[in-house]
Formats: sequence, C-alpha cells, structure tokens
Amino acid sequence: MNGSVPETRMPHRLPSDRPVLFAWDVPLASTAGGVCGVTDNRSRAFADVQRALTAAPLGAAGKVRKVAVSMSGSHEYVELGTIATARVDASSGAVVWR
Repeated sequence: MNGSVPETRMPHRLPSDRPVLFAWDVPLASTAGGVCGVTDNRSRAFADVQRALTAAPLGAAGKVRKVAVSMSGSHEYVELGTIATARVDASSGAVVWR
C-alpha cells in the first residue's frame, strides 16, 4: 500500500447532497410583511419576484436566494447566498434586476 492511508467514505450526508432551492421575497408594508416563497425551479423564483414587483408600489424591492434545507431536523433553511435582487424603479415603474 506504499504507506498511504486508504480513503474511507463516511456514511453521513454532506452539504453538497442537499438539493438547492430558491427562496424569494418581496417585503411590502401594505401586505403585512410582503410575499415570499420557495421553489426548486430558479426560473419560477425569478418570475414570482417579477410578478410581485409588477403589482408593487414604486421603490419596492425583492430578491432571490439560494437555500438548502437544514440538516438539523428543524424547519429552516441554510442560506447559500443571494443570486439576484430587483426593484421597482421610482422614475419609470419598471422592474430592474441586478
């Protein structure tokens, strides 16, 4: 074996085994906190933010984040980062993505 330690595989799940989900939110004062959701479809998350902001007042903003289900057994998500933000442009009323 040339003095090397053989590689062993651990039977536990690694973070990379968790499916990536897309959480989105558009906080709005007029709807007691805003609207939000979680989906496994990236395009749907973007479309949901677009739809919510189209009906939102000028200056409203939203974001799409990558998340994964926590392996702790609790009902929560592990944040993996924001992938896009959008806002309703105050002068044109258009939804602008970054």
